[in-house]
Amino acid sequence: MLGLDEALEIVLSESPRLGRERVPLEASLGRVLARPVKAVRDLPPFDRATMDGVAVASSAIQGRPVSLKVSDTVLAGQPVKPHPGEGACVKIMTGAIAPRGTAAVVPIERCAFKEEQVVVCLTGKERTFVCPKGQDARRGDVLIQAGTRIEAPHWTVLSYNGTKTVEVGRRPSVGVASTGQEVVPLGLKPRPWQIADCNSWTLQGLLDGAGMAATAKLGILPDDETALCESIGKALDEHEAVLLSGGVSMGEKDLVTNALKRLGMKILFHRVAMRPGKPFLLAKVGRRLLFGLPGNPFAVWVCALLFVLPSLRRMAGMEPESARLRAKLGEELMPEKARTRFVPAWLTQETTAQWVALPTEYHGAGDVPSMSQGNALVLLKPGDRKVREGTTVDVVPYPRPFWGRQAIGVGNAR
Repeated sequence: MLGLDEALEIVLSESPRLGRERVPLEASLGRVLARPVKAVRDLPPFDRATMDGVAVASSAIQGRPVSLKVSDTVLAGQPVKPHPGEGACVKIMTGAIAPRGTAAVVPIERCAFKEEQVVVCLTGKERTFVCPKGQDARRGDVLIQAGTRIEAPHWTVLSYNGTKTVEVGRRPSVGVASTGQEVVPLGLKPRPWQIADCNSWTLQGLLDGAGMAATAKLGILPDDETALCESIGKALDEHEAVLLSGGVSMGEKDLVTNALKRLGMKILFHRVAMRPGKPFLLAKVGRRLLFGLPGNPFAVWVCALLFVLPSLRRMAGMEPESARLRAKLGEELMPEKARTRFVPAWLTQETTAQWVALPTEYHGAGDVPSMSQGNALVLLKPGDRKVREGTTVDVVPYPRPFWGRQAIGVGNAR
């Protein structure tokens, strides 16, 4: 049985990069940039007025009131104009090109207009309110580094740069399936001895939210070895990664391992010293990966966060990164003697520099309601002594945690 870090190392080392593809900007949100994006011209591309006001020449900066003639008005989107020179100025709007020879823009709030004249008072120490051409970036400067996951602020930069398409890491195609004759699809009323399929929704929600994969649901696979072989073989033909929940433990109907062996897959490891998630399995054939996750919903979530998501991030072109924070434990917890234990918690900030993890009410790996009652996992290393309240521990935050919720009063002691 592998330790947590050893298992993750194998997962990452066996996760292949899938190459690159070029996509239009509107299809790039959540994708990973494969090449750096460089400025195609100076930014801003001209000397830009940053305030509404009047553009004046250097001769107007005298430290005393100066009366100037208003000779013209410059609007955003108009070509560059020459400055009218000494004794004159032009009205100018925010975003407009500052006329050649402009030394400063005087904000309109500090201008006294009278007919075609304006009185201004400037000293050399005041802000000019002109952003020089190329101040933000020069042509050829890198605007966004390769390996960056594209979010809405990146769209701002890319569109401002005139970038219509970007080269990104190809997203893996992922098939998601549940197993077990006790599981029924959403929409069918479970009989007293059945449960509704939630694991495939957990996995699809995580992957779709992360934007790291193109996900396809494969349904619920039966507890029959031959049927499993056929379904898994077809899934591996169509997808770079397959996620199965259930069927990987030690029960009579846990048939996934046998099916994988019949298909000629190499089982890289089976079982990790962690709770929940001990039965987790990783298998491979060619460049295709199969993740065998436990059947209990919270165990599925934990394994997906710790192993599946990092693997798919790597396939899509992102570099590995630490998903752990350090936080003070909000209440006393008991670790496992020989396994890493994970407990759901609310992660909040006590101060700007200190995180606090308050464990939530949790009744084990099958506790489905607990899935929505936290935003992080407390990681307890193996041990035989209680971890006291206030102890600093490792915490794995959920991908999109609900930081706005107050942790005070949430959760009960076990």
